[in-house]
Parts: sequence; C-alpha cells; structure tokens
Amino acid sequence: NRAVDEVESYLRNEVTGLINITSTKPYPSVEWSVEVDKQKAAQLGVSVVDVGALVQMLTNGYKVGEYRPDDSRDEVEIRARFPESDRTITGIQNLNVTTLKGLVPVSSFISVIPKENRQTINRRNGKFSHEIGAATLDESEVSAKVQEIDQWLQKKDLGQGVTYKFSGMAEETEEVNNFMIAAGIMAVFIMLVMLLTQFNSFYQSFIILTSVTISFVGVLLGLLITGKPFSTTMTGLSIVTLAGIVVNNNIVLIDTFNKYKNKNFTVIAVSMFYDPPSRVLSYTEKNKLPFPVTLDLDKNIMNSFDDIKLTPTSVLINKKGQVVNTIIGVLDFKDLHEKIDLMLKN
Repeated sequence: NRAVDEVESYLRNEVTGLINITSTKPYPSVEWSVEVDKQKAAQLGVSVVDVGALVQMLTNGYKVGEYRPDDSRDEVEIRARFPESDRTITGIQNLNVTTLKGLVPVSSFISVIPKENRQTINRRNGKFSHEIGAATLDESEVSAKVQEIDQWLQKKDLGQGVTYKFSGMAEETEEVNNFMIAAGIMAVFIMLVMLLTQFNSFYQSFIILTSVTISFVGVLLGLLITGKPFSTTMTGLSIVTLAGIVVNNNIVLIDTFNKYKNKNFTVIAVSMFYDPPSRVLSYTEKNKLPFPVTLDLDKNIMNSFDDIKLTPTSVLINKKGQVVNTIIGVLDFKDLHEKIDLMLKN
C-alpha cells in the first residue's frame, strides 16, 4: 500500500498532462447492513422477500420486468426505485410493509447497522497486486509519459519484493512494436530470397535492400524535422508501403542496367551538391554499385541540364550528347525501355 500511495502521489502532483488517475487500493469505508428479526417479522406476518424488495428500491432498484427495443439485440431491465430524496440510509426506517393485518412499520423488526467495508485482495499470477490507472490529455504522449514514469520508478525504492509492470495501452503498444519488428525482419528476409532468385547476385540484392534502409531513415528524419510523433501502427504501415515502392523501383532500375549494359548503354548516377561526398563514396564502395557515380559539388552538371530543382530527375542522352528526354519523378520503366530501345536502334 505504501508503494501505491507513493506512485499515485507522484502521478497526481509531479507528472503533467495526466487525467482520470485511479487505483485499486481499498480506502476505509462504511458498509450498511440491514438485519431482519425473522421471528418478529413472522409474528407480524411480514415476508422477508417483501423487505428485500424495499431495500432494493432504496438502492439499485427492484426489477419488475424487461423489454427489448427495436434497435437493440439485448434486453433492457425495467427497475422501480423511490424518488431520489427518499433514497437515504434513514429512509428505510420510515417505510411500511403491507400485510394481511394492515400496514406494519419496517422499523419494528429491522436494524440498520454500520460495519467496516470488506477490503478486496487483488492477486495476479498468485501475487498480491494493485493497479494504478491514468489517461493522457493527448493520446500521442502516452509513450513519452510511460518513459518518464519508468525512469522515476527505476530510481525509486518501492520496498523489498515490490515490482511493477506497465499494462493497458503501453502494453498493447509494446506488443505491436514487437510484432512490427518481427514482421519487418521476416519481410526483409523474404525480399532477399526473391531478389536472389531474380538477379542471382548478392550485391545487387543488397543494394536494393539498402535503399529500403535509406528510405526508413528518410522517414524518421522527416518526422524529426516536422516534429510529428512516431506512431507504430500508422508510421509502420507507411514505411512498409514505401519500402514496397522503393524495392520495385530499384528492381526495375537494376534490371534496366543489366538489360542494356552490353548494348552501348550505361547508367550514370549524379549526386546533388547537398549530398555529403563522404557518404556518397562510402555508400558506393560499400554496396558496389554496378554503375558509376559522380559528384556535382559545384552544380555544373545540374546547371547544364536547365538547373534541375527536383529529384529524382532522369535524363536520356544519345551518342551525340543530345538530351532525348527528361523525366521528373517516378519512372515508367515500360515507357523508358521503349525509348531506350528506339534510341539504340536509331
């Protein structure tokens, strides 16, 4: 109980942005017991069932029937209760019960006795436990608040043998994270097998998978720059979708290179002026790109093609050095192959 008090006090007084803070710790309370003198009630001709019905009308109501609305599958209970002004602890003393001998005051054979409320012992996996619940004003802050509370709990001495575990939305988020990690690893492995089957080349397959990692880093940088929260479900699904697009484009790009590399056609990649040269060189050497990569630090190449402003931009150049076609954005590789075939034929 001491540990529960300390944690609950910390959540209420030191953590901002939390609402509806509750706990399962029992608090001292009074339970009112209605005791019936059955012998005296029998002498007066009073049924204990009738007394029970009166007590129910003072509390949750006496069930008199039920009905099912047209727009519901479940039946709704019909309960009768006394007016709210009469539903008090002392109200039962003023009630009368109808018998064959007339009205009999309930106070003549019952006693209302206050008792200490029984405390409920909560156990989980055979261990004594309590639950402390809270909600955040902004749902996107759940992970941040859990991390803040966890850091405090790690430094706090809650007592010998006291352990803690996060449940609720935090537990569900952790399960989703574990699933997404496992699913991501499995997806990468399946993609690797499929790429090896198609290209019969480890390094070309590795190039494509590396582009997936780069796209993932790009998404995280975008979220960091814009200050948007990371959602495991929504952002994870978006990354998976983006990975599919990136893999497809890279497959077709490398397939295009393999198709035309022996036909007097080559692919040349040009890094933009804002790309760090060390990163470009490291990426090129590490992944053994099958086509040359050039640096454009002084913007000469970019300016020679009418000042390229958007990436990716693809340019088709014939043997005479003339620009045949400029494509901005995602390539339509079927149309691209037709244009390359026509250019090589001419």
